Amino acid sequence: MCNFKGNRYYILVILNSKLLNWRFKTTSTNNHVSGDEVRALPIRRINFTTPQQERERLAAEAKRLYYEGLEKAGLNGGDRK
Repeated sequence: MCNFKGNRYYILVILNSKLLNWRFKTTSTNNHVSGDEVRALPIRRINFTTPQQERERLAAEAKRLYYEGLEKAGLNGGDRK
């Protein structure tokens, strides 16, 4: 078990990110991930100062712009989740 006290979804998203997968592949010689290697990953704690409602509004806007960009590029923009 870990002693992480933040949102576990935050860690899950980061650990599943392509960027950290790339970083791990460039710094590791095998596919075994030790606790020390996970602790060495550059994962910051975030203390939000933006109110929850504003963060939700900004996230919705970012999602809208993302799908708009997919549609403009002709890249499966209609599959919104």
